Amino acid sequence: MMKKVYQNKFYEKGVSRGNCYAACVASLLEKELIELPHLGTCSEVMFYLNKHNLELHCFSKDPFMEGVYNKPYIAIGVSPRDKSL
Repeated sequence: MMKKVYQNKFYEKGVSRGNCYAACVASLLEKELIELPHLGTCSEVMFYLNKHNLELHCFSKDPFMEGVYNKPYIAIGVSPRDKSL
């Protein structure tokens, strides 16, 4: 079961990146945002996920659409609002 956690920091070009990814991780782990450490780098994310017996996988296509992955996952991609992210 997942818990609904909403981001509370939002992207502002040149100022802030927001915390939507952290909100997704908190939802999967059923935690509050305040309980998560800063997840700024890929290695920080991998370390934190591994600590909770989760894995980081990269797919070139949506794994659910391809029928190759049947677990909850977080999909990320380039935002249409700013391609430089």
